[in-house]
Amino acid sequence: MAINELIYQIYTSKDGQQLKERFLENLRRIIPYSYASIMMVKEEKSRLCVSDPYCVPSDFTQFEMDYSKYEAIDHTDWVLQSSETVIIRESAIMPDSKRLATPIYRQYYDKYQIYDTLQMSIVYSNKPIAFLTLYRTKSDGAFTDDDSFYLHALRKHLNYAFYTAYASEESHQHRNSILELTERFGLTRRESEILGMIFSDKDNYDMVCALGITNHTLQKHLQNIYKKMNVSGRIELMKYR
Repeated sequence: MAINELIYQIYTSKDGQQLKERFLENLRRIIPYSYASIMMVKEEKSRLCVSDPYCVPSDFTQFEMDYSKYEAIDHTDWVLQSSETVIIRESAIMPDSKRLATPIYRQYYDKYQIYDTLQMSIVYSNKPIAFLTLYRTKSDGAFTDDDSFYLHALRKHLNYAFYTAYASEESHQHRNSILELTERFGLTRRESEILGMIFSDKDNYDMVCALGITNHTLQKHLQNIYKKMNVSGRIELMKYR
């Protein structure tokens, strides 16, 4: 029943912020934790990193904001870099004697008496979107195989919900920008379609196939777009993206 309620809360959240709040609130009934965070994934210098933490309790936020100082010594950083959903509990991959002696535990986790973590990358269509981490102190004990199983059962729901909440927001903003440029430069409907495809990194072959036009016709549309927007070509056009 608790899992069904959690799935219901996931799909009825009105936006990304409410999704994070509802998920962590209801997840605690299934997987007890001391602290929890959901951080958004972004690319920085060709490497994925995390930012914008939402934490339970809220005063744990500063802890996660300080993570960037210790990221280089985190032996589980590889999970974040994966293009597929990965779920790990540290106590299952490393014994206490080694895990508690790692730099990330001694220099960072000790501040909150953290004993074990359960981590999951939130990924949709090979695109990392967010990163979930649950923490337990020694008095709480380690996470179990059952805890990992519950996250595994929820992963598809969570991946899709985050994609819908965040990737669709980006798509909506993108559509708005195309509309603004269309009105600003007086583009036709077809030119607006092509501009959107260019901004989505489609090549000429993709556009010809999608629009059902010849390459010659596409070139005429492209030249009209370049002329109206006063650019010399596709590279210069991308400044408007």
